Amino acid sequence: MAQNRGNRRLAILQPFSGYCLYFSLDDMPRTQAELDEEYQRCHYSVTCHTEDEAVVHCLRALCHFAEIAVKPQIAWGGTKRQDWIAAGHQITLRFTSPHHRDRFIREATRLLPAGCWSETGRSENDPARRQR
Repeated sequence: MAQNRGNRRLAILQPFSGYCLYFSLDDMPRTQAELDEEYQRCHYSVTCHTEDEAVVHCLRALCHFAEIAVKPQIAWGGTKRQDWIAAGHQITLRFTSPHHRDRFIREATRLLPAGCWSETGRSENDPARRQR
């Protein structure tokens, strides 16, 4: 259900627990062109190698943490198990700014054991692509 409050469009979710959740529809892309722009904004990438599938999930979670400007699923799209295997145990994560990418690398280095993953590439012009 959507509701207008002032000049903001809000969506209201009322789960079975009885609590109401409000979130702004104004911050969400409304057209296909706006959604495509979200993918284009994620053009700072880092490619990571790991032999451990659990580490892939950790890297995705850290990407989710570091990328705050778009839906995080856009940033880690294309990193499913079959993608990781097909790419020789590598995943490419994308960010909207070098700052977000650097934050990801800093946190991955701090939190994950040395040697369980490595950075194998980096690009300033590697936009995210739709996965569906």
